[in-house]
Amino acid sequence: MRVFLRLYGPLRDKLPRENRGRKWLELDEGATVAEALASVGISWEDVLWAINEEHNSESETRLNENEELSVFTPVAGG
Repeated sequence: MRVFLRLYGPLRDKLPRENRGRKWLELDEGATVAEALASVGISWEDVLWAINEEHNSESETRLNENEELSVFTPVAGG
C-alpha cells in the first residue's frame, strides 16, 4: 500500500534534503500512523500532531491506499 508522507518543521530532516520533507511510503496493508512514521525513523513521541485525510490521527489510526499523512512536531521560537 502506498501512503504520501509530508513532514513539517525539524522532522523534515529525517528525509534526504532533496525530498523536502515529502515521500511516498510503501507499507503493509492496514499499516498504522505509528508504523508509517517508524519506517522513516520517527517515533510517535516526537510528534505533536498528525493528520490524514483532514482528520486528526492517533498512533494506531489505520491508513488507506493513496492517503496523505501530514506530520508536525512541537517547535520553539520567538
